[in-house]
Amino acid sequence: MTMDANDIDGGGDIDILLGNAFFTLGNLPPALKEKWKKRPLSLMILENTFIQKK
Repeated sequence: MTMDANDIDGGGDIDILLGNAFFTLGNLPPALKEKWKKRPLSLMILENTFIQKK
């Protein structure tokens, strides 16, 4: 699992990025390993839409 915070949309506030990838260190059947390599990794961007009144 990965997490980062940055102003992704240029809105002047902090947005959150979450990612998830599964990698195994053990032995896998080659066919299963290739199947997993072809699938995209998951990524979620949580855009901050809170407008703070000054």
